[in-house]
Amino acid sequence: RVTGVQTCALPICDLDLLGGGVQEWRSSDRVTRCPVHSKIQPMAADGGKGISFVVKAQSLKRFSLLEKYMPASGLQSYGGLQLNFTSSSSLGSWKLRLYDGQTNIRFVYTINKPDGAHSLTLPWSSFRAEHIRRCRTNPSGYSLQPSSISYLALWLPNGPEQAQLTIQGMHAMGDLSETAQIGRASCRERV
Repeated sequence: RVTGVQTCALPICDLDLLGGGVQEWRSSDRVTRCPVHSKIQPMAADGGKGISFVVKAQSLKRFSLLEKYMPASGLQSYGGLQLNFTSSSSLGSWKLRLYDGQTNIRFVYTINKPDGAHSLTLPWSSFRAEHIRRCRTNPSGYSLQPSSISYLALWLPNGPEQAQLTIQGMHAMGDLSETAQIGRASCRERV
């Protein structure tokens, strides 16, 4: 169950995807036995409004993966994601993955930003299909089905130094047009 704050500007409201707090993020069952996966624990940040992920320096582990389930109806009425985050310089490139029920394909957006605060608006078309390693499927021709998005995942690299990613906001955006962006601040409604 996803709860939180919705910002209404037009008929479709933005959906706060951080509303459930840190308890909604977990390590994937698919990677818990992987010898190069490092399990990390999310922590509350920004007075409980954000979530922070600390990736420890690991010489034998290559990545950490945490995921969060989406609403049962997927995100069919939304145009993409809005992401506000702060990262440390030692984080490097990290990935936001979306899974829409296709067993051989996932959709990925790679984020490579310098340290500091950032804001990204990502329409669904910015996510690229990527075949899942054990399946040799050609990812071209696949497109993300927002109505079937079942969960999203953060793929964080483990580097030689400790790194941190803090997400202050993550929203499914109802309308990505310029008109909606201007009107978005017009009202707040609790769900």
